[in-house]
Amino acid sequence: MANHGNRARHTEEVDNKINYVQCDGLEKHRALAKQAAENALRVAKGESPIPEEEVLKQFRPFPVPPRLNATISSGQINTYSQHISQFCSQPLAKLFITQTLQNAKEAKDTK
Repeated sequence: MANHGNRARHTEEVDNKINYVQCDGLEKHRALAKQAAENALRVAKGESPIPEEEVLKQFRPFPVPPRLNATISSGQINTYSQHISQFCSQPLAKLFITQTLQNAKEAKDTK
């Protein structure tokens, strides 16, 4: 149950970040459209247009999502998988060989 709560909280955090990015993108788009209209008026009046960089300075860049935890977990899973593979490869081969021999013996005894 605790894992379900953590998963729900994580999903909510991701949804909040997505909403933030979408809203910020819309605001940036509106500001750029407004600035383009203002620049058109400035050019019509014979004034120099304001560069886009002035509008973009108002919006901070999106933070890079943390990847350290995912990278560590991925590395641990990879290591565990390799250990399991090394540990199980020989016993599995023996199992398949003995299973084949057992099936052959049973087939011989049936005849």
